[in-house]
Amino acid sequence: MPGVPSSRGCESCRKRKKKCDLAQPSCARCMRLKIPCVGSGKQRFKFQPAVTTVSTETNFVANTPLSEVQTVSCDVLYGFAEPSRPLYNEVTIGCGSFVSTLVISDPRYDVTNLGGFLEQIPQRLGRNKALDACAKAFAGTMASTRKNKVDVQALTDYGHGLRVLRTYLMDPVMAKMPETLVATFLLTLCQACLGDTDQNYAVHLRGLALLVENATLDEWKDPFHGEVLVAAAFGIVLAGITDPKIKVCPSIIDIANMVYGPTPDPLFSKGLEARSLQLDHLVRFSVYMKEPELHVAEMQSSYSLMILDARRVSKFVNDFLDDQSSEGSDPIPLDAPTSLLKTYFTQEGLNMMLLALVFILNKLLRLADPLDFALHEDAEFISAECLKAARRSLKFKPLGCMVTPLVLGVTWSSSVNVNQKEEASRLLDEFRYDLIGFKFIKLSVQLEERYRIVESRLGRVHGKFLGLDEELGDCGGQCPSSTSGASGASETGCCVM
Repeated sequence: MPGVPSSRGCESCRKRKKKCDLAQPSCARCMRLKIPCVGSGKQRFKFQPAVTTVSTETNFVANTPLSEVQTVSCDVLYGFAEPSRPLYNEVTIGCGSFVSTLVISDPRYDVTNLGGFLEQIPQRLGRNKALDACAKAFAGTMASTRKNKVDVQALTDYGHGLRVLRTYLMDPVMAKMPETLVATFLLTLCQACLGDTDQNYAVHLRGLALLVENATLDEWKDPFHGEVLVAAAFGIVLAGITDPKIKVCPSIIDIANMVYGPTPDPLFSKGLEARSLQLDHLVRFSVYMKEPELHVAEMQSSYSLMILDARRVSKFVNDFLDDQSSEGSDPIPLDAPTSLLKTYFTQEGLNMMLLALVFILNKLLRLADPLDFALHEDAEFISAECLKAARRSLKFKPLGCMVTPLVLGVTWSSSVNVNQKEEASRLLDEFRYDLIGFKFIKLSVQLEERYRIVESRLGRVHGKFLGLDEELGDCGGQCPSSTSGASGASETGCCVM
């Protein structure tokens, strides 16, 4: 405790308890005894030990084992109150928000369905400001997805993440960092959920493809980065099918092989490896859509492999679900164990992704050879399996069936059966007002438009191959179809026929 004022007498007088006259430089007593006078007239302070009244609660703590003392409040142990709020900073706030999206038990909002790499993002926060900002934006976006309504805070976090990411992308060194690619991918997922304009969404997908193309191979040695790369590659490949401006570079294959080796592909669970879904096959889809007339033989070879994988994987998934069901009950209910749900989501996602891609390839080959009836039979099978998978996964929307609207959109634009097209359209309407499914509805319309462009390119090639340009004659290819009574048409139809 603070010092208490004491006597100003000299040391000799104080020691003998005599009254000192405080004279300086020597008091009268010391001068008379002819002894040194020390401290005469100087103020002194004496310090006393603090005396604390020990309460019964404190005595209890002192006699309590250490394991139990840890639960006692700080004001009892140390004499001061606990902090009024927990200590935090921007990184811990963002990390806490992101973790809160990972621990949701409802399978309909399980964000790991977007990619298993999301579980490893919290431990990587604090190293890259762009990743921190985009992770916070992603957490806010997922909160809006659960409410199926975009709130102001989600848009604010999204705008902040966009500004920080733009700053990093303008730096050539920071733009090549794997964390910057992860941040870009997270922000692209935010755009898909928040319903941003198609133009901005396409621009970011093109930027994502450019980042992958310019990635430095020496920095992609972490399996986490490889998982992000493969997940981003699927999005780039799917977007490249409908958007010819998106370039799918072959360097994706080199990076994936460096991280994982040529086999096995990390996306697929044991027993469901599909060679036709590896990246070296997927990057060719954008080439097929841009120049189909030059790659018909290659498309036929890829299709032969993909249709076999599609039939095998579909049978595997159907047998798995039959084993889980009993007496007509739902094989995978919403309250199923987490391990069972994870297995189902992995298998069904692979099944639907493979069905969607092989259906696109089937449609391209049917446009190249409309008289190939084997392709039409395959189309009936693929369409039926797509609708079956969509029906049983519909209860897990929105995040539990991320691939379902894609499959329905491909079925609607690629099917030859009118009834199946109508059912696909009806099921697709279920996603019309979802934040995520809205993008895939537009994708189906864009895919149908791309089919028309491919059909026109293939039609011109077939016309040149058959020599129809020289044989059309005076009609110029404008003769009406073989309809009796039509002006300028014979009973057999066009003059060329």
